[in-house]
Amino acid sequence: MSMAFAVVILFLALNLGVGLYRPKAVRLAEKHKTGQNAEGVISDYYTAGRTISTWIMGLTVAATIISGGSLIATPSLIYAKGLVGAAWQNNGLWYGVLGTAVLGKRFTTLGNRFKVSSIPELLGIRFGQSARRITGIMIVVILFANISTQFSGSARVIESVSGWSYAACIILIGVIMTLYISFGGAKAQSWTNVLQAGFMTFGLVLIAVVVLSKLGLVNMITTMDSIDPELVRMPGVDNYLSIPRFISYGLCLMAVVGIGQPSAQSRFLATKPGTSFKPAIIFGSIAILIWYPCMYVAGAAAKCLLPNLNSPDLAFPQLALTQLHPLLAGVCLAGVLGATMSTATALVLTASASITNDIASGAVRRMSPRGIKILLIVSTLVVSLGGVLMAIDPPELLMTLSTLATGSMGCAFTPMFLGMAYFPGTTKAGALSGGILGAGIVLVGHLNPAWTNPLGFHVIGWGLILGTLVTIVVSKLTKHSQEEVIEPFYTDGMVIEVEKG
Repeated sequence: MSMAFAVVILFLALNLGVGLYRPKAVRLAEKHKTGQNAEGVISDYYTAGRTISTWIMGLTVAATIISGGSLIATPSLIYAKGLVGAAWQNNGLWYGVLGTAVLGKRFTTLGNRFKVSSIPELLGIRFGQSARRITGIMIVVILFANISTQFSGSARVIESVSGWSYAACIILIGVIMTLYISFGGAKAQSWTNVLQAGFMTFGLVLIAVVVLSKLGLVNMITTMDSIDPELVRMPGVDNYLSIPRFISYGLCLMAVVGIGQPSAQSRFLATKPGTSFKPAIIFGSIAILIWYPCMYVAGAAAKCLLPNLNSPDLAFPQLALTQLHPLLAGVCLAGVLGATMSTATALVLTASASITNDIASGAVRRMSPRGIKILLIVSTLVVSLGGVLMAIDPPELLMTLSTLATGSMGCAFTPMFLGMAYFPGTTKAGALSGGILGAGIVLVGHLNPAWTNPLGFHVIGWGLILGTLVTIVVSKLTKHSQEEVIEPFYTDGMVIEVEKG
């Protein structure tokens, strides 16, 4: 076993240890915190009893944004398409912060007001129980693609240091993640995110400092220009990033779409009541401003030092293995796995919540606490297995799969979240029709070769624009249904008991 692989295995074991050390979130039948009923078990598992502090929340949101798919895919994109990949990815510098600023306080207030355990449950109170189940199904279906991105990125890292087959690496990371989230719940997830963020920061800064000291920034750009002039010029290799595409995606729309990620916004349901979000925004911003430039440097350096890799997705792992001492390379690659685990656990937990707390909510709440705990584990197994199966044959660039999942989710839920949080005139028909259309446009645009990106705008731009317009228009043309709850969502200080189906 190589030293780098040994470090990676130790890191995985450390995360499992932390997750298994904090099983309080799934032991309410024995240790009482919110009671031995179904509501107590579900709430404590998915929201950690609403005890997460603001600085931990800020780091967990930031760590979720910098997924393993992003940490592999961003250097991969710059390696394959050039420095325009940095312009493409600059949305990540601020879309999570924007989501925290726009919805953080609001979702924390609403989550505590209605005592909900998942995003669809909150949507169900506002728009009715049918909306709760529909959005729960949408989340599960779309999240499978993003979960598979995390598995695939992790497998590439382990493959690069172990010599194992890709399939074996997929199975290994799938088993570890399933155990970690099944026995950890939201509380252990949040604390391990802090550990993972530390490894991510150290690894990214380390590799950026090493390659910059070896190449120098100017020399790096000059070398890329000598390899292919398109690597350092707009629109990049293969005309990758046209100006309209840059405006519609890389500059602003992905930032707005970042508001609509249930896996990130669900963190706010676990935050302490009365939390100030300024520290979270500042802390998360600092972390992201460190991480992203380091990823850009890694991608550019890999192109200069390793110009003939078989796959662009190997850029970051191979750069670490060839330029760092094996021990430090292992720490650096452990940071990639930390990014993967932080995002994957958030995605799996969100999908699991949608299955147990929303799609099958009526049946679940008639079960015993022990039966619910077993169901929580089974649901995470199903979600993880789906992600593993989808990751067996990933696209050449992980960014393709990551963009598909993130974009369709954001276009589906951004108008819905904003309408629920701030606009009383939004109706169930408007929210659902706009959300389904927005996600549908992104899926069709990515999967249909005939899609031509009208006016040069990225398909996510069209999904968000048309989905928002349909939400507004249909809401104007329809009335609120009798099951919708309106006033308590927009009256400060009002607390009511809502029957949960």
